[in-house]
Amino acid sequence: MKQGNSIDLTFHDMCISRNFALKIDIMFSTGQLIFAALFVLVFASIIVISYKKDKDLHQKNYKGVKWVGIVFVLFVIILFGLKYLLKN
Repeated sequence: MKQGNSIDLTFHDMCISRNFALKIDIMFSTGQLIFAALFVLVFASIIVISYKKDKDLHQKNYKGVKWVGIVFVLFVIILFGLKYLLKN
């Protein structure tokens, strides 16, 4: 799609382009890429540590939650089944 003098590339075009890595380097500085990588690692670590600390508490307080999830999934399946049956 042309916009003025520039060409608007889609994500697919950039992925098949040999210069995709160069485009990423232009979009983000080295410092930004390092920050993003460290942020993801630290954030994931904190989530895992928090989950491990609360694991016993969750098992105690949320004993019947799996049944609620199973009933919900069955309810959605029944709704789709009814929709299919009533449509035909």
